[in-house]
Amino acid sequence: MNTPAPLPPAPLAWDWFDLAPPPRDLPAGGMAEIPTADQGGAAITWQTRHDHKTLLARILRQPGSSRPALLLLHGMGLTIATFRGIAPWLLPTHDLVLVDYSGLACTHCAPQDHGWGGTIDVHHLVTGLFALLEVLHLPQADFAGNSLGGGMCIVAAQEQPARVRRLLLSNPACYPQTLPRMYRWLRVPLLGELLMTITRPEKLIGGVEYIGYVDKSRFYPDLRQRYLRNMQTRTNRFRLMEMIRALPGHEGDLAAARHVPRLKELQQPTLISFGEKDPLLFPGAG
Repeated sequence: MNTPAPLPPAPLAWDWFDLAPPPRDLPAGGMAEIPTADQGGAAITWQTRHDHKTLLARILRQPGSSRPALLLLHGMGLTIATFRGIAPWLLPTHDLVLVDYSGLACTHCAPQDHGWGGTIDVHHLVTGLFALLEVLHLPQADFAGNSLGGGMCIVAAQEQPARVRRLLLSNPACYPQTLPRMYRWLRVPLLGELLMTITRPEKLIGGVEYIGYVDKSRFYPDLRQRYLRNMQTRTNRFRLMEMIRALPGHEGDLAAARHVPRLKELQQPTLISFGEKDPLLFPGAG
């Protein structure tokens, strides 16, 4: 008698993956004082401060005291809604920390308090992740990320290996590569500012759809709307431009990818997934 395949878990509510104001300050007791999902904790936007800037997060917890924490890092210019599809598979075993590392969701922040300010370096962003773990009283966590988020996971594991237990990388931005033409234009002073002023959010999100989805029907309208909201303001489009300017400029630019020569230092158990048809990854990169 054949055993039927297990049913996939039920999808989680879309509003669990929003970072809507008003946020609450993370409790002094850390992770132990975060309400579980059945207590309404999944609908709370949390905030903490680091380097005079605001860091927002959603924390999805289930009852149980021995569950490991999993930090989830989305791709550049995207939102924590990226993980709505995979979260039901992860939540039975982990408490999930979905963090807006780039500050794009901080719509209530004053201009000088928006994100991290100045040129955005991946190593700088990673310091904010460890500051968040400190506030949550988490000496160690698993790290997962896609695209730039995956690259940040690698940098985090190199910089503080004792704090990173395991890695899950999905199409990580690991090796320098030739940037898409639009990205190259955005790196040019004044031209980038002009393009980000006149470019419609739909144009930017169209690039996500083109690069990220072979099956365009899987780019769900709810997810598309959340990505569009992220790019509605010129402030956020300029933030995205700053992040692009901090990327390696070409496939041989190791000055902005100091983590590459140190890849062999990684000792954490690591699971890597990648798309064979990803137009950004060069053959063999996975």
